Amino acid sequence: MKTISSREVQKNFGSVADRVAAGESVRITRHGRPAFLLIPDTGDGEEILQELAARRLARMLRQAAPAPAGLPVHAGEGGLADGLDGLSNQALYAAAEHDA
Repeated sequence: MKTISSREVQKNFGSVADRVAAGESVRITRHGRPAFLLIPDTGDGEEILQELAARRLARMLRQAAPAPAGLPVHAGEGGLADGLDGLSNQALYAAAEHDA
């Protein structure tokens, strides 16, 4: 994966876009630090976004306070992922509002 600065993207967007369209992913930096990725559209964008969202949620949950009573926390044994799968979106929003 090629890494370029945001300034370089601004100067040469056409050639960067051509590389991505040809299938190459490009990491963009700002002030020398990774900021975002440009990835080719392979038709599975929704799955990629869902996977990234799941990873971010898992990271946030690991950093959060202990789970409320009754919500399992061990993966694979009726754990947190299983518990979340069993909750509706409405229940998740209600739980998030309660914790806020």
